[in-house]
Amino acid sequence: MSVQARLGDCRKLLLASAARGEFFHSFLSDPPYGLISIPKRFGKQNAATAKFGSDGAFQRSSANFVGSEWDNTGIERDPEFWKLVWDVLLPGAYALAFSGASTAHRMATAMEEAGFVIHPMIGWATSSGFPKDHDAARVVRKMLGADAPEALPWEGWSYGAQAMKPALEPIIVAQKPFSEKNGALNFLKHGVGAINIEACRTADGYHPANICHDSSDAVLQMLGGGAKFFNAFPLDAEALYYHAKASKRDRIYECRSCGQHVAGSKPACDCEPKNIRTHPTVKPVGLMEHLVKLVTPPGGTVLDCFAGTGTTGKAAQNLGFNAILMEADPDFCRDIRLRCGLPDPMADFEDLIGNGTAATDHRQSGDDATANHLAVNTAEIQPDRPPEPRGLQCEMEDLIG
Repeated sequence: MSVQARLGDCRKLLLASAARGEFFHSFLSDPPYGLISIPKRFGKQNAATAKFGSDGAFQRSSANFVGSEWDNTGIERDPEFWKLVWDVLLPGAYALAFSGASTAHRMATAMEEAGFVIHPMIGWATSSGFPKDHDAARVVRKMLGADAPEALPWEGWSYGAQAMKPALEPIIVAQKPFSEKNGALNFLKHGVGAINIEACRTADGYHPANICHDSSDAVLQMLGGGAKFFNAFPLDAEALYYHAKASKRDRIYECRSCGQHVAGSKPACDCEPKNIRTHPTVKPVGLMEHLVKLVTPPGGTVLDCFAGTGTTGKAAQNLGFNAILMEADPDFCRDIRLRCGLPDPMADFEDLIGNGTAATDHRQSGDDATANHLAVNTAEIQPDRPPEPRGLQCEMEDLIG
């Protein structure tokens, strides 16, 4: 079992993987959602967070998007990107990609144009979302006056892209077509092409559905005897499909002032809260464990091109799978190493050659060939076999002889 973190533009890293003949058993990732309003409001370096509002929830969440424009690249709806993913998956391999409820159709279309077969989506139900609606009657009164009778018919009405409470995130389920004339031949040749139903059955042993509930009394009363047909978990349980949003224990935090870098809790420092960095869209490890297990054969390798802070890698570690994690942001790559217990390749390299200027320059430049060599496995891979990470020592030997 091995997890690798590769720093750089995932498109370049995918091309390098294809050139080396690497193939993966599955793909699981949380790409940008393409929610244009977020980077427009918060992406600039001098942007301010949202106002406190009634409870401060949106202000806290928006703070982690300030200065980040990664949700506005358009990569998630680019068929050429998804073709790069398609090229490094074994025939029959599944690709699971989180998306936004209002933008998933674009991602699914791009994946289909790249050659994937699109299956029914998985719905991740959450309870912590909150609406961002505009009061229709209020805006009429603002325009016509506080006593405007025209506002009365609009009492109780709202409008906006998120007028309803958001409670569902779609997970696109795609599959690379079989290379063989039937499933059995594909399974035997490539070792992929089916999903693990037995490991994902409900508590009563029923076939898993593509959406689950929270086992609350209201839901159980509504479903009656039909509740047994769905996976259901309380908020503090290990999840299958239902899972609360990521909690503190799922997150990585770093203080930009004092440098404390910790997992599972905020830094114990007296620095200003605005200096605490964390990823704004972390997915729970429990949810990722289920999804890895659903589409990855035992001992297989899962690919994540938008690794963030590495919950896919941690899920793979916990279950005994291999994972290749690609991430463009150096801060998030350090989060991955902390979460997954990976060594800092440049630190070990400096121990071997001395802490010279060249090594420092390599660390700062994600495009430097030597730095990329450290981050990318260079083992010779047979065409129909997934990558087998060689480990840090082998990569050091390639560099120094």
